[in-house]
Amino acid sequence: MRKQAKYPVLLVVLVFQILFYYCGDNGTDNIKNRFNGKVKVASEPVKAKHFFFVGKWLGKESIYKYSFDDSSYSVFWFQDKEKVLEFLYSDDLKYAFFITARKLGTRHGVSFIKKLKLYRVDPLLSKTGLISELGEAIQLLAQWNGMNFEIQLTKFDK
Repeated sequence: MRKQAKYPVLLVVLVFQILFYYCGDNGTDNIKNRFNGKVKVASEPVKAKHFFFVGKWLGKESIYKYSFDDSSYSVFWFQDKEKVLEFLYSDDLKYAFFITARKLGTRHGVSFIKKLKLYRVDPLLSKTGLISELGEAIQLLAQWNGMNFEIQLTKFDK
């Protein structure tokens, strides 16, 4: 009859004790220390008369406007030669941007996005305006970082 080693059992018990100690709930004190006592409280809901969203119109991604007053929607922005790729509101719904492209796809296993453009939407006045023509890219990432709107484009070196 073989003797079983004590050390593997002790090692397993020790590992579980360490896991329980570090994964245990230390209450909100630990959270307050991580954020220096500042806890973000959700703001009041924003009362809006309408909102914008992306949908297809004549086979192209376009922007629609939905009205809460009469529960209806209509096409707000459409360009025959452009597709809406991204539409992003700020957290307070005061600012909105959208990015369009003339053409996108893959060629020889590499993605491409042609003729990128950045537009701004004024949600209160329901107006749009072209901000910049961004050119071409192989990858696009757009996001809000606090109150800053960030765009990251990946391009080939020339």
